[in-house]
Amino acid sequence: MIWALLHKDSFCDGPRLCNDDPYEHAPDCPYTVASEIGSANSAFGVLLDRVLSLDFALEKGIGGITIDTIPADEYMTLRLLQAERNRVDREQLEKAKQRGPGK
Repeated sequence: MIWALLHKDSFCDGPRLCNDDPYEHAPDCPYTVASEIGSANSAFGVLLDRVLSLDFALEKGIGGITIDTIPADEYMTLRLLQAERNRVDREQLEKAKQRGPGK
């Protein structure tokens, strides 16, 4: 699910191509499905929001956050988030290599 959220912008070329409405994606568009998974209306969306806030705080050195203060579900999701970000970075690097220098 985290992979889908990190890649959702690549799922569709834009609302105009998947729907008649120029501003809204179709209900069955992969972009819409990925957005709904990560919405604050789902249990995963709530967890993901907490993890993204935690990730930001850790990155900025905010507060005295230690591993003892992080709930297990947030810790495991944070690990998954970092692994998927690393994978996205590797994919982008590989694509850049395939394009060649200066492209």
